[in-house]
Amino acid sequence: MVRVKSEPKRAMAVKRIAGTAHWNHAALPEGMDAGLFASTVWSMPTSKPPDELDRVDSSNTYGFCCEAIVLEIDANTCEVKFHKWASVHDSGTILNPMLVEGQVMGSINHGLGGSLYERARL
Repeated sequence: MVRVKSEPKRAMAVKRIAGTAHWNHAALPEGMDAGLFASTVWSMPTSKPPDELDRVDSSNTYGFCCEAIVLEIDANTCEVKFHKWASVHDSGTILNPMLVEGQVMGSINHGLGGSLYERARL
């Protein structure tokens, strides 16, 4: 139902509004175009505008993850043995499972890169 905010008892079913807008143009007020259109923009309450260097904090737009890998590499043969692997993902509300799958695969590859190919100097 669609209601008049100041008069909640005045209401009309959405299907009636849509039907009038699309199939009963004669019932529309004079000068009103047929059809239903809406546009909106939503921003996270924590979003901030770009800073003086045009940088933005985009942490509102992606999930968070952690890969923890315990492995052993034989110095002579370079054989890799995985002992433990933990993968944790906080995806929030999932709108597109294929995007989440891509993020998980990317995270796993990043974990592998950190374990096998990257060097951390302390």
